[in-house]
Amino acid sequence: EMRSNVPLVLESTVCGDDSMCKLSCPVIKCDGASFSHDSPEPKVIVIKQGKETTIVSDFYNEHFKELGHQIERMSLPFVRNLISSSVGKGNVVFGTDLHFNKLWASWNGLLKTYPTDIAEKVDNYVIDVIHDVKSVLGYKVGLSDIVEPTLGRQNNLKSSMYPAVWRQGSYRRIIEDCLYDVDKLYDLWRFGHVEGFIKVRSRLTGRVEEVEVEW
Repeated sequence: EMRSNVPLVLESTVCGDDSMCKLSCPVIKCDGASFSHDSPEPKVIVIKQGKETTIVSDFYNEHFKELGHQIERMSLPFVRNLISSSVGKGNVVFGTDLHFNKLWASWNGLLKTYPTDIAEKVDNYVIDVIHDVKSVLGYKVGLSDIVEPTLGRQNNLKSSMYPAVWRQGSYRRIIEDCLYDVDKLYDLWRFGHVEGFIKVRSRLTGRVEEVEVEW
């Protein structure tokens, strides 16, 4: 493994040295609606903030409620309001698939509602790890290409498996995978916050590079 000399990526300076502000960062994992099923909008969104996890979905709500998770019926306005509220309080929002589905596209409506509170802050406050890594390195990687070399943890489901799982109607498996992924994203954010870098593996060469981060 070699450390690259690429510039800082996923940079956010909104919290300064206030660690309590950073520790309140909400982490969001969507179901990959851009490629996994025929709807342009996500059907499963998992939000982790501290020790509390909220599942936003219309599937298997009672089952996951019994496991101790907070449950909300699928509502993009609920998620957008949570994001805007968090940004308004000066908290970073961290996740993936935020740029590539209706959740992110719907920011257009959000910006019209909160032109001063949100519009000028989105780039600094909302971090989409996949999108931002691509913008710096020049090629796209999957979540597993960041999490596996950085944290040593494997994916339960590869992204290429998602369409088949949706066709099979295995919604519970999708939610379980999103729960697993949001924990990994939370640990990835904490790792970058403490260590100042993440590791990224190229799908073309297999080479692993260390990329500096500030969040």
